[in-house]
Amino acid sequence: MMSDGVVEKLAVAGGGGDVTASWNALYDRFYTRKTVYEMQWLDEGIDLDKYVVACAPYGGPVALVRDTKKVLLVGHDDDELVHPILHIFATSGKRISATDFPFKGLVGMGWTIEEHLVVVLDDGKVHTFDIFGQEVRGRYIELGSECQSDGVAQVVFWDTGFVVRTASSNQLFTITDYEQPIVEKLAHAPLSKPPTSMAVVPPYSTESGSVEVLLATSGGSIGLVDNKSWEDLQVDSGPFNKMVVSPTGALIACFNDEGTLYVFSTDFSKNLSKFVTKSRRPPRDVVWCGEDSVVLYWDTIGALLMVGPYGDFVKYQYDQPLRLVTEVDGVRIVANRQCEYLQRVPESAQDIFKYQSKSPAARLYDAAEAFEARDATADDNMRMIETEDDKVLAIEKCLDAAAREFDYKTQRRLLKAASYGMLFCKSWKSDMFVETCRVLRVLNAVRAADVGILLTYEQYLKLEIEALVDRLVARHHHLLALRVCEYMKMEPQRVLVHWACTKISHARQDVPDQQLLAEITAKLNGQHQISYSEVASAAYASNRVELATKLLDFEPRAADQVPLLIQMKQDERALDKAIDSGDTDLIYLALLYIQRSYDDDRQFFSIIESRPLARSMFVTYCKRHSHNTGLLKSYYYYFKMHTEAAHLACREAYGSRRLADRLKLLNVADAFFTDSRNQFAAQVTKEQIDLLRKQCKVELALRDTPIVDMSVLELIEDNVRHLQMKAANKICSDFKVPETQFLHIQVKTLAECHKWDELARLAASKKKKSPIGWVPFIEACVQEKQMQEATKYILKLPDYADKMNWLCNIASWKEAVELAVKEKDNDALDVIYHRSKNPAVQAMIDRILRSTPQ
Repeated sequence: MMSDGVVEKLAVAGGGGDVTASWNALYDRFYTRKTVYEMQWLDEGIDLDKYVVACAPYGGPVALVRDTKKVLLVGHDDDELVHPILHIFATSGKRISATDFPFKGLVGMGWTIEEHLVVVLDDGKVHTFDIFGQEVRGRYIELGSECQSDGVAQVVFWDTGFVVRTASSNQLFTITDYEQPIVEKLAHAPLSKPPTSMAVVPPYSTESGSVEVLLATSGGSIGLVDNKSWEDLQVDSGPFNKMVVSPTGALIACFNDEGTLYVFSTDFSKNLSKFVTKSRRPPRDVVWCGEDSVVLYWDTIGALLMVGPYGDFVKYQYDQPLRLVTEVDGVRIVANRQCEYLQRVPESAQDIFKYQSKSPAARLYDAAEAFEARDATADDNMRMIETEDDKVLAIEKCLDAAAREFDYKTQRRLLKAASYGMLFCKSWKSDMFVETCRVLRVLNAVRAADVGILLTYEQYLKLEIEALVDRLVARHHHLLALRVCEYMKMEPQRVLVHWACTKISHARQDVPDQQLLAEITAKLNGQHQISYSEVASAAYASNRVELATKLLDFEPRAADQVPLLIQMKQDERALDKAIDSGDTDLIYLALLYIQRSYDDDRQFFSIIESRPLARSMFVTYCKRHSHNTGLLKSYYYYFKMHTEAAHLACREAYGSRRLADRLKLLNVADAFFTDSRNQFAAQVTKEQIDLLRKQCKVELALRDTPIVDMSVLELIEDNVRHLQMKAANKICSDFKVPETQFLHIQVKTLAECHKWDELARLAASKKKKSPIGWVPFIEACVQEKQMQEATKYILKLPDYADKMNWLCNIASWKEAVELAVKEKDNDALDVIYHRSKNPAVQAMIDRILRSTPQ
């Protein structure tokens, strides 16, 4: 019989004992350490003491490279000292890869959030490897000449970047984003000796948004360095030989040479904790366990010490070397023989399993256990959960505790308790229960030893399911990734595509393309939005061109087909796919790539010859871009398009400023027009050539006016302006310009130049009658506001009325009066009298009228 409350909880870890047996109290909170894996590398004799170790966060892989600084005992051979190997294992110790590591001067290794291993060497070179030990393309970095000459002495990593310190000058350099690896030099640190320790506050944890580096000085203080300045923080409790920033960047743990552990805020405005370890020997590792406890490990004595916020501590003893990994919610302890996880006990688990807990969740768990044992107290415990809200809270706590539990038996019991509570809770909806079961199934699957991703529920929430699937795919756990996608109702396309690419790249050369094609299409057919082009690209990279070509036939998106076909030198096929798509941008892309791939344009023209749309678009493109004129000319020559070639030659001619080039191109155009039997165009071109030659002669004679681009009429006008009348007459004769048109040009031009004497001589040369009359002379003078000159030509008009109108219009009142008197036209005098409104003119008219007999 179970008593009221939690008197006894059946444990599930290890098949017996209390769930709380591994709990340790630090002030008002509990921590637990659980063994998760027995390391599979035991069979390979891996000893962590011999290696430089880098562990990826979020339960990621473990990288090992032989530490050349370790002393080798006499009589103990170690091939890895001569031929170093990069080992990569899962957290469970299952080997993932082993590759040669031909680099010397290893300073440090760290993992990115993508699970790429970043290796920093002392010459400032940075290499990046994937989980299979293959160097990642485009990720090689050189930190610069200063790092190369001074040497890199130290490196500190975070998930998106790192900071290095040079050996001789203590200069700091950083890369804050692996995706855009820009090397940034930080402010100079005025240190006479190397810092005793270095810690980094990542950019996402600082107010400035820039990386901040904390350097512990030999004088006992700490300096802050960013990209702008150095600041001495005036700390007097050092010197510190270990410093580590908490996961959120809010706190920093510092261990000094007197064996005292301090916890400060990262701006060092607050000293939050002080703990005396009584060990002057510095610990090998100092890491944070969450945000409220610090874990220290001394490898010399095998002691692991966890210090809480109020001076409480827990000590664990080990007889094997360890490596500690800070996680968002705990510490992963990687040892030679096992992998453990040290974390704070979740609040939900404390509510349920803490001794004498009377919380609704504890009562619900007791009731479910009693019901399972057919104990009548189950009903009593459920009655003690009185309100509907308490029932909801109890179910939520059981589900949360199950999600955060490693042991599947405990998970099952907690889920049964939640399920039991749902029977008594009318308002509860099953969505949360179903989701928790799904998540637990995924977490249990990835934690399995043959996968070895030690992921907690808290880490899962931060990492998100998409990133987890990507990590499974990267490890080639395609089947598991596919099952996760199906179970979590995610699209499986990226998993299937990666599987297909991997299958091709890892296939033996004797496996026929047809077999691979059948196996791949059998899996991928029926799936929406599958990128066959990506699979085809992998086939092409594996020298399986025929397979790549066949795979592209399944790709529905021409925009993905065409670039790869071009890369594969399948030019005609690429162009046909682009044309079929109807995408003009894609057609232009194919045309330009294909054209540039041939040294002889005729090969390109032969490809587009039978494709009218491609030809038309190619011509349009060349016309819009003047630098392609030569290519367009070759196109017209190749296809014997004489008229188009002639038009192009004309455009080229008038794009040239050199007369010789223009004449040459116009002669070419003339030849093409003749070949195309366009007699009119040929004749016009010949006349233009003749005009240019005459213009050249005139220009040479005048020397002060460029006239090459003038028309015939403009050339005549220019000759008149310079009083080159013979030359102007010759042009009129040669180009059959009518006499009247020539005369109009002369009148207009001489008037514009105010050459009135020349205009008068021109008028005088027309003794009998001007072919164009005298009005153009009058209008030209009036246009230039030369009324006196205009009057001369008005008086030449044959008609009296026209004379009178013009004289009145230009206000030549005196001449008008004289004309009226001469013609004895009193009516005209009366009109002039009223229109002029000029007292002098009116007085003159009055005198005339008085002297005239009535």
